[in-house]
Amino acid sequence: MAQIYLNLFFIFVLPPLVGILLRLLLKWHRYAWALTALWAGASLLLFLWASTNPIPGSEGPGLYAIQAAGLTAGALVAGLICHFRKP
Repeated sequence: MAQIYLNLFFIFVLPPLVGILLRLLLKWHRYAWALTALWAGASLLLFLWASTNPIPGSEGPGLYAIQAAGLTAGALVAGLICHFRKP
């Protein structure tokens, strides 16, 4: 049962946390938004790749797409919070 929780953590919890952390670390950089845009593009490409079912019977591409979407969502949320908290 612990392995299932660990898998769910690495698929659904850790990617948004990493996205938030990286975006907050780069919030003073002028082009921090480009990082979020890059992740969004990568997420879109991974979803397109997963939709073609490149490896029959494997859920790997779909899991990569979900992780990329979580990373993008975390970075987007952190970016919006930083944007609206400016004085």
